[in-house]
Amino acid sequence: KPGEAPAFTSPSVNEYGFNPHLQTLLSAPLPGVDGGVSMLNVNLDLAALVENPLVPDSGSYMSYAGSLTSPPCIDHTMWFVRRRIVLASNQQVQAFANALFSLTNNHGSYRDVVPWNRRPVNVYKVRSQPHLVVPGMQPLPWGPNARTDGELEAAKQAKLAFDNAQHTAYYGEDFAKRLRRADEAFARALRGSGPGPAVTGVSPEEERAIARRQVVRSLRTTILGAARDVQRAVDHAYREQATSVFKDVEGLHVEAQDLVKQLVPSVEKSPEPS
Repeated sequence: KPGEAPAFTSPSVNEYGFNPHLQTLLSAPLPGVDGGVSMLNVNLDLAALVENPLVPDSGSYMSYAGSLTSPPCIDHTMWFVRRRIVLASNQQVQAFANALFSLTNNHGSYRDVVPWNRRPVNVYKVRSQPHLVVPGMQPLPWGPNARTDGELEAAKQAKLAFDNAQHTAYYGEDFAKRLRRADEAFARALRGSGPGPAVTGVSPEEERAIARRQVVRSLRTTILGAARDVQRAVDHAYREQATSVFKDVEGLHVEAQDLVKQLVPSVEKSPEPS
């Protein structure tokens, strides 16, 4: 029907320029929609597509920065173009062209030829390298003892960390007990009972009044001590600043005297007559 893509037929092997390596990609219909998948019926040899060992210099490529040929035409694409032309039959080329037009709604390539814009071109050459297969390591069996030096060192570090944590817990527990005893002693001091048993014969109201007077006395002592500390700090800072200013003035006075001696010549007194 008009407007529909022609039915897929596998390219003929008897046509001139037939490429057996490209034929592996054309053993099944190519995807005609974005995200489509085609299942190949043969084994695909990518190495033969990248470099044909029967064709000299078929593994040399030119590389340059370009863009996609379909929307959104992103310009963050590296193109690799083989320097030696790959032969293909007309049917093989037509199969790839039909897939391209189907993917782009019969538009083909959206990008026209653009200026070179001084883009650098790099040449890459494919080199074969043997693939080394390293068998997997057989792990040592688990057991109660360390199997390697690393595990032995890790066990030592774990034992040391456990001992430190246990010691820290003991220290924290002892510190909490000391704080509790200090709080109890402070409470007894506020009540005026001292380290011994509380004084009997005092009503709760009188006990609270005594505690308030002691707290006020303690706060007054603390405030007066802080004020004296501030006064001493201010006096010390003032004395330091005054001493610094006095030294600067004295130095300026000495420099002025030296300057006067240099500018005014000394007058020698004439001898008195005998």
